[in-house]
Amino acid sequence: MLERLSTLWSWLLPARCLLCHRSGDYLCLNCIYKLPPASDTPVNTLALYDYQHPDVKKIIWSLKYRRLRGVAPILGRLVADRLIEETAELQNLHPAMTMPWLIVPIPLSKKRQRDRGFNQSLLLAEALERCYPKVFRASPEVLKKIRETPAQASLKDRKTRLTNLRGAFALREPESIRGRAVIIVDDVSTTGATLREAEQTLRPAKPRLILKVALAQG
Repeated sequence: MLERLSTLWSWLLPARCLLCHRSGDYLCLNCIYKLPPASDTPVNTLALYDYQHPDVKKIIWSLKYRRLRGVAPILGRLVADRLIEETAELQNLHPAMTMPWLIVPIPLSKKRQRDRGFNQSLLLAEALERCYPKVFRASPEVLKKIRETPAQASLKDRKTRLTNLRGAFALREPESIRGRAVIIVDDVSTTGATLREAEQTLRPAKPRLILKVALAQG
């Protein structure tokens, strides 16, 4: 019901930039160019923007909590354009690597997905595939969440965040990623614990390469 109401609301009111309120789309090019890049990202992790900046936080919260799903294709395009450069370099280093890259979104628990109405990481993964279908393939069937956990954003203590997701994920189709190049996608990475736990869950299936990607870091 909430999802249908959000879609109806978006249809009745024309989209405006979340930051400057210019009509046309949820993010205008001028505001996109001003978003601050992420810094100090963990090894083997790509992040686009600094989550501590209020504009970045506002954009992501609009998607996750205001349910403005129209933001997802724009954010997905930004991630896709950045990733296409990174993956081209890795493809040159690993010429035998099978394409396309499998995009594994961080899964939500059944309860959280039911409450929210969608998985924002899956929306990003699907946007990547739409942008470059020969390079990226959304693969939500690979990973599932098997344990309900508090939201990482609700935990203020770093140590608790690092241990909160241990054992929370399970691998559903190990054969589908064996020997493949995999990209794990999440919307926000703070301590890196979520992406790291997902990576450790996928490792036993022996993918050829794993790249971790977050829209924002901080």
